[in-house]
Amino acid sequence: MFPSKLIEIPRTKWLSLCVLALMAVFVGSTAYSWKVAAQIESYSSSITQNSAPSVVYLATVTEDVRLMSTRAMRSRNDSLSQDRAKIAAWQTDMTGAIDAYRLGEDYPGERQLYTQVERRLPSFFSAIDDALASSGDADGVHTAAVDRLDNATNDLAAAIRELTRFNADHVAYEGAAIAQARKGSSRTFTLLRAASLALAVAGLFLSSSASRQHIALAESSKRLAEGRASELEMFAGRVAHDLRAPLTVIQMRSTLAERTSSPDALRDAIDRIMRQARRMGEMIDALLAFAQSGARTQPGSCGNIAEVVDDVVLDSRSLASEADVECIIEPIPRAAVACSPSVLGIVLSNLVRNAVKYIGYGGGDIQRITVRVRAGDDKVRFEVEDTGPGLPPGTEDIVFNPFVQLGSGGGGIGLGLATVKRLVEAHAGKVGVESVPTRGCRFWFELPRAAGLTPAADHLESTPSPVASRAENRRHEERPLG
Repeated sequence: MFPSKLIEIPRTKWLSLCVLALMAVFVGSTAYSWKVAAQIESYSSSITQNSAPSVVYLATVTEDVRLMSTRAMRSRNDSLSQDRAKIAAWQTDMTGAIDAYRLGEDYPGERQLYTQVERRLPSFFSAIDDALASSGDADGVHTAAVDRLDNATNDLAAAIRELTRFNADHVAYEGAAIAQARKGSSRTFTLLRAASLALAVAGLFLSSSASRQHIALAESSKRLAEGRASELEMFAGRVAHDLRAPLTVIQMRSTLAERTSSPDALRDAIDRIMRQARRMGEMIDALLAFAQSGARTQPGSCGNIAEVVDDVVLDSRSLASEADVECIIEPIPRAAVACSPSVLGIVLSNLVRNAVKYIGYGGGDIQRITVRVRAGDDKVRFEVEDTGPGLPPGTEDIVFNPFVQLGSGGGGIGLGLATVKRLVEAHAGKVGVESVPTRGCRFWFELPRAAGLTPAADHLESTPSPVASRAENRRHEERPLG
């Protein structure tokens, strides 16, 4: 039989994680680039719109102060009007530069430095006026005015230089911050690109691997469908052939019964018809059990194993009685298995009846079937041992396949052991057989142990055989086999 479940593909999960990681790296790098760009833009804007223009405007103010001071110190009576005009023009230019400077945003601490400049401007302009007014006076008076102007100029220039240096320092700081941001971002982007490349390579590898697995899965599905179709065709042909034989006998015997007038012949015909009908019923039951054995398992557990074993052996008493077979049940330990009692009963019944069918072909003097149960820590082992002819050498691996019949005994359509294998494996168990030619077989299966009874609690319950001999079997009412 082909597996009913296809293999899962774990690589698709890794591929999904790889794609998600690649997306995370992309989103993270994009967000980081926006952050770095915003920082650089902020520093660049501060330089171009504030600190650098402030340095330029303050340099203009410094130059105008120098020109006004120098012109006033060198002023003479014959050029006084021209000197005043020049100084007025430079003063207007200086005032414009100061106003332009004041339009920028103040850095922390800059306002205090500008206040020092504001405080010195009146003294400077007053000294300018005094120097111009004394240009025609005695040398002593003009010299004193020039000295005061020189001092006022130096004080004002010192305050302006301090303010200019403050803004120049901000230009240098912001430029260094831009360089540092670019350097840091370059390292980070290198790592992100390396991570993206690694994830992309991993994604390509996983995609290729997943594609190959999907192709293999598709091919496996195709083979599964073809195998099931072939199996169904074989199944239908075998069923039609096996059911047609008893039906033909029934039709022939019915026709013969219509034509005969002898009561003995009529009874014989009816008896044969009943046997063939019973055979057809057994075939249909086997087909139904085999079909249902591939269904999904139902949750539950069987705690009373001894009761199930007793019922199976008791139900098989008619077949055992006809074959003159002795059935023995060894003491059964207390344990619970992880399957329902009905499933356990079907499995055991198929093994016991299979043993009864073939035991008569062993040629030995003793015809005995022994049922035993052994409980382990995590599993329970069931054995059905017979003294029959055993299996032909090399057939242990195929005896559980559907429609396989070895030997000539028992009839049937070869689905009993296949049903056993399906049911046991569907409940996470194992099944097998040990055989020695001419010395019998030991069919076994193991099922997981269910919770409820621990190994320490196991104790043997003496369970005598309910079918000890042919004579004892005949005392019970016969009923059809399950």
